[in-house]
Amino acid sequence: MLLKRVLLLSAIVMAGVAITGRASADPAPQPVPERPKIEEVSAEELAAFVKEESAKPFFKAAKALSPARLAPEIEKWKSLHGVEFTLITNNYIDRLFNYGEGDNEGPRYWVQNDDNGFGLRARLQLCFSRVSEPLDQIHVRTIDVKKLAEFSFDYVHTIRVEHACARVLPAFSAVNTTLTEIVSKLATECGADFAVRSDVADTIKLTLKLKNRTITSCLMEAAEAAGWLVELPTMKLKETSWSQHRTEVEYQPVYSDIDMDRIAEIFENRDWINLTERPEPRIETELDALGSMVRASANFVKSRNRIAVFPKPSNVVVMEKKDD
Repeated sequence: MLLKRVLLLSAIVMAGVAITGRASADPAPQPVPERPKIEEVSAEELAAFVKEESAKPFFKAAKALSPARLAPEIEKWKSLHGVEFTLITNNYIDRLFNYGEGDNEGPRYWVQNDDNGFGLRARLQLCFSRVSEPLDQIHVRTIDVKKLAEFSFDYVHTIRVEHACARVLPAFSAVNTTLTEIVSKLATECGADFAVRSDVADTIKLTLKLKNRTITSCLMEAAEAAGWLVELPTMKLKETSWSQHRTEVEYQPVYSDIDMDRIAEIFENRDWINLTERPEPRIETELDALGSMVRASANFVKSRNRIAVFPKPSNVVVMEKKDD
């Protein structure tokens, strides 16, 4: 009888061990849920985005003031104001990559690269929040770049206005010519006043042969060859340190930038500006808005109209020559 009880208890223990062993085994791996597939932008969503973006003052100004449209105007302004211009362009699609544009109540749209697109424009996503939704409610749709053809155009991002001494000369040469004569000739080319130590500069004779260089660059080359310093309308000498044995100076460009954002803002507020400031001519178009800014910028850069050339003290070191 005792033997039967021992055998029964052993069977129960063995059964418990078997059950416990099965329960402690690692559970079978669960399948990883797939990321929800991003839907393609619908015709309605695309139309809403195009309508919203096309209504922005910046878009209207960028379309109205294209590089081709501005080219003849720039030539007129060069002659009228006696200044130089540099156009900095960009593609409008790049502007769409701007998270957070829009008012606090929506709608808000922007474009981003697909994470799997390796930074290429060919795979894009359109992101947006609707008017009735908070800004943290974001919808993402895939969008073919071909559907953004309306925004695939180059526009003028910035117009840089510079003094006439930023004009490029096809060629400039001087053979055994005094520093005074070289400075005088180049200053006449850009209509600038100039000052030079002629009692010393007349004894310095230089030979220069330069091609496709700005008047600024030619003057800097002449001064450097003579071991002198030059201060120009487009370059400002900035003293960066002082000591008895060493003074460091650097050249800093002087110019005026006109941004497309500012042009769009002036055009949008033209009624108030025409009423209070009474500009002549009145601002009626985006081109008028730009023209008013060109006049102000030209007056600013022309207010620095002096070229000064002077011997460089022995303790002065030019740290950086920012050419053109």
